[in-house]
Amino acid sequence: MADRRVIVPETKETVYHLPTILQNATELKASDIHIEPGQTSFRIRIRIDGRMQISDEGPMTEHAPLINRLKILCGMDITEKRIPQDGGFTEHFDGHPVDFRVSVVPVADGEKAAIRILDDRAIDLDYQSLGICKSHWERLVHFIEAKYGLLVFTGPTGSGKTTTMYTLLKRLNRTHRHIITLEDPVEYRLDGVNQIRVNERVGLTFASGLRAILRQDPEVIMVGEIRDTQTAEIAVRAAITGHLVLTTLHTNDSHAAVTRLMDMGIEPYLIAASLSGVCSQRLVRKLCSCKTPRPVTPAEEALFTGAQVEIPSQLYEKNGCEHCRGGFSGRTALTEVLPVSESLRDGILAAEATKKLKTRTPDFSTLLQDGLRKAAAGETTLGEIVDAVRE
Repeated sequence: MADRRVIVPETKETVYHLPTILQNATELKASDIHIEPGQTSFRIRIRIDGRMQISDEGPMTEHAPLINRLKILCGMDITEKRIPQDGGFTEHFDGHPVDFRVSVVPVADGEKAAIRILDDRAIDLDYQSLGICKSHWERLVHFIEAKYGLLVFTGPTGSGKTTTMYTLLKRLNRTHRHIITLEDPVEYRLDGVNQIRVNERVGLTFASGLRAILRQDPEVIMVGEIRDTQTAEIAVRAAITGHLVLTTLHTNDSHAAVTRLMDMGIEPYLIAASLSGVCSQRLVRKLCSCKTPRPVTPAEEALFTGAQVEIPSQLYEKNGCEHCRGGFSGRTALTEVLPVSESLRDGILAAEATKKLKTRTPDFSTLLQDGLRKAAAGETTLGEIVDAVRE
């Protein structure tokens, strides 16, 4: 692969290189750019397929002009260097708009910037492209075909939750249902969907925005994240009163999402009455076609046996070629989808702990099982799976 680093020269104004840095990161399908100051030099790192790698570097004399140019684009105060600032802007590459969400914070050697790249060309809203297995996708589709109910997506930041919700909304949008989203920020624009951006500076919070949405005659509501009890209660009651609500929580697995709602103060009877299902997600790197096979070790055989997944004849490891970045190319999703059965509903009404709730779903297919099947199929490495599902 050709070297696509953009080294910032000392002899030119850094401001002229910011668009190039942004465009290169976008073309490489990076999700984030980090501009990090040091004592004598600064570096630029980009996140590709969930992993950070150094992209650019330059002398500290070029750092301040670069940060100032970034702050100007975002409408930030360039004279204020003591407190964090947030903002954003849009650039056009090849006639296509790309949004950039920016956070600048003071650190020991200057100001550090984190830039989130929001390019709707980088996602393919199709379940097969996302890597969701057919049976899990069919279950999710079954949930959204209902006229009401709460569907929760859970997992860490950057695990693909929002992309999966967008993919489901895209499917719903074909049925001419009135859809409104409440997001922070609006990550990708969906034609035919009314998307609202949270703005806490003017009082538009998730809670206040959700109340306003309920007066807009919606049929489907997507809430980007449940962050507090107030938002959770409104979302739950909306699901009970005839709305289909999609939202996210941060928990380790699907069952834990149920107890998280309880911990937030939502009454068990409200959760039992509203919750349709939970989908937990992770993202792992996909192996390039240059992958190499290897034997399965006894310890790995034990892992497959313990998870009740058929032991494969071989596993695969990364290799590396001119078409990939060290053996991996793109990412795929690991999912587990938990429907709320009558037995599970009884457990929720009894306010049972996560461990007890799991005993009520003996045939539930876990993230680990989904991952092991993908490793056995050669889609990724076993190491990627173990890292992704480790709690």
